[in-house]
Amino acid sequence: MAGRDGARGYAYQALVAVLKCFQYDSWNQIKVEPLTNNDKVDILLKKDEVLIKAIQVKSSVNKFEKPDIEKWIDEIKKDIKAMDYEVVLVGDNLTKPAREFIQKNNNDKNNHVYIEIIEGGERGIEKLTKNYVLEFLECYNSKCSISVNQIDDIANKIFAKLMKISTNENWFSKSDLINTIDRNMTSNTIQKKMWHAIKRVIFSIVCVAVFYISIYVSKGSLIPMLCVVFSDVMVAVIWGLLKYSDIHFWKNLGDDNEWFCSRKYDSECKSIAVNINKDGMSHKQKVYIENLLAERIDKIEGVIKFFSGNTEKNHIAFKTIDIDSGREVKIDEIAYDTDREYSDKTYWDEVELHIDNIVSKDSRACVWSGTVIKSFRIYNFDQFNYLRLGEIRILPYEITWLKNEIVQKVWRYINNLLTVYLGGYDINNLWKHIKIKVIGFCERLICRLIGVLLLCLIIAVILGVLYGQLYWVIEFIRYIF
Repeated sequence: MAGRDGARGYAYQALVAVLKCFQYDSWNQIKVEPLTNNDKVDILLKKDEVLIKAIQVKSSVNKFEKPDIEKWIDEIKKDIKAMDYEVVLVGDNLTKPAREFIQKNNNDKNNHVYIEIIEGGERGIEKLTKNYVLEFLECYNSKCSISVNQIDDIANKIFAKLMKISTNENWFSKSDLINTIDRNMTSNTIQKKMWHAIKRVIFSIVCVAVFYISIYVSKGSLIPMLCVVFSDVMVAVIWGLLKYSDIHFWKNLGDDNEWFCSRKYDSECKSIAVNINKDGMSHKQKVYIENLLAERIDKIEGVIKFFSGNTEKNHIAFKTIDIDSGREVKIDEIAYDTDREYSDKTYWDEVELHIDNIVSKDSRACVWSGTVIKSFRIYNFDQFNYLRLGEIRILPYEITWLKNEIVQKVWRYINNLLTVYLGGYDINNLWKHIKIKVIGFCERLICRLIGVLLLCLIIAVILGVLYGQLYWVIEFIRYIF
């Protein structure tokens, strides 16, 4: 059992080291399992040859007791001299005296000791790490696009490097951290481009194969073969129009950046502000919370809910620590490329904030619930037009351009031909009056005939496409079986 506990302890140390790499910015080098006099330090952070933080990691399935925490603080202070000290407790259980002692200790900014509680074990550390990775990337490369899998890859690679250096007394520098991230991002970008290229090649091969098969199975009869060729061409044209419509929509989405700040909407919450950025260029929505208090927020947790009308569209549970006064922290980011529900989640007009727990020296810090943003739009909130069958999206293409520029214009033209009224009258000259009426009737009749002809032509094209596709599919099935 001791061996398993020891392995878990080493793993937690490395996981916390990964967390600290991204949580703190004022360091140049980090070391895991350094050699010290009493071997009580698990992580060291150094900047310009100055030890700025010494960290000890403790994990337990039992309750943390106040005397143990006091002993660990005393041990790490005696073991090494550093500017600040930190004890990280990985576990869910604390006695009431221990919790009160931690709160009192963290409120005292003069003792240079901070005690952090990470609940949820390994998953809790990984969840915090993902949040800090996003913050770190926002500072160093705010234009980068990253997926959840990439965050996991980065954290895993840093974890492996820190575990390795813990055995040879080497330091891990911030430049090594940034190089590891850059290599990971570059590798993933190249892989993504290659995958898109492979998909295009596969799609092209499939299209050519389908066209060849459709011609091959229908070559026995001329008329069906012509129908199949016509059907294939029309399917390609329709697909091209849908594809162009989708590209046109995203290139002309409108506002490149849209900012929503709860302070502008006269939010009554005095502890934090909720700031939301909708980026029309990269098609992302980022959510931030900002500390409005005069003192640092040591810990805060709660939920942000997004509504359209009375329907909840999205909710974000957040939990973070150490937000200095006036500082803004990103708690969520969604992108169109990685979230298939992006259009629904960003289709909101009201935001509610629920603060379930907040710890700060500022007396205004308190739990709070209420609306922080309420926007009234004069246009249609749902700016995405997709072909849907109920709630199910049939095709992945946005069809606004196709609908407005082709479908509606063609229908308007046919409708005008079918409903136009031509003619007039001349009350002073009977012959001219009859002539106007006859000419108007003939022109109206011609317009009606053209309208009906165009309508029949469209119906014939649709039926021809359906006939051609169904014909070769049925013939192909017969050919196989």
